[in-house]
Amino acid sequence: MPIELTRQPGFVRLDFRGEVTNTELNECLAELEAIERSEPTAPNRLADLTRMLARTAPLESIRELAARRRTAVLANPIKTAILTATPAALGFGRMFQTLNDNPAITIRIFESEADAVRWLLED
Repeated sequence: MPIELTRQPGFVRLDFRGEVTNTELNECLAELEAIERSEPTAPNRLADLTRMLARTAPLESIRELAARRRTAVLANPIKTAILTATPAALGFGRMFQTLNDNPAITIRIFESEADAVRWLLED
């Protein structure tokens, strides 16, 4: 699967691999929303875009994803760390960060996984 969702201590990890379609983005988001509804505390998340292909995730898909997150009602504020390694992944992350203006979601972009995890786990 191009997006693998796993639970880590203190956050949810999303690994994007290869080509990612709008359908796969929506399925992943539905899984995240189910976690948010079923738990008393919404978890932080790490989105690893380092293995996502550059030609994936067209602008319309990013807009749709950000629109859903913009209107999300969360039990608590959350952090999203976006891990990038290429200019294309950085562009995807910046577009998502810019379009998602939900006041309960803080998004930061990282090149270092250790820095991203440290930020997610700090109070």
